[in-house]
Amino acid sequence: MYYQNLKQSLNALKSKIADTVSDVNERSYVLQAIDELCLLCDQQIQEINIHVHQHR
Repeated sequence: MYYQNLKQSLNALKSKIADTVSDVNERSYVLQAIDELCLLCDQQIQEINIHVHQHR
């Protein structure tokens, strides 16, 4: 649940950055970093799901 909430917050932050950061290079750099954090969240969610299914 934590990682899903974190991912939602990151996606909200992406929208805000896309709307407010005018420097294209800076914006793409920050958005790429957020995308990588979202991928990490996805990996953690998958691992937790696998772990939960193994213990049923």
